[in-house]
Amino acid sequence: MKRLISILTLASLCMVVPLAADAPKIAGQWQFVLEMSHGRRTGALTVRQDGAKLSGTGELEKHGPSTITGTIQGAKVSMMMELHGGSFTLLGTIERDKMSGTTDPAGGTWKATRQME
Repeated sequence: MKRLISILTLASLCMVVPLAADAPKIAGQWQFVLEMSHGRRTGALTVRQDGAKLSGTGELEKHGPSTITGTIQGAKVSMMMELHGGSFTLLGTIERDKMSGTTDPAGGTWKATRQME
């Protein structure tokens, strides 16, 4: 009986470890493109990650640095970006070294590609 419990415990641990290793790591530098009704802006994102919590800065052409806060859950990302006293949210998905999605509330789209060091 003890042996069966040991085997089941070991099997459970082996199943949990790969799940944690598969969580996307998005900390780093990203090239960023934002498409809105008033035009296209390019820039850079610097993302810091502490587990599921995200923080950092974004810099879009013709705009100064903006604060970013957000969360990551599996392959889904949500980041709020402050810009000119207001804010909007970037909602999207992560696939390896690329992220993309939509903005809320403005109805725009965005994409980001990781910069290789």
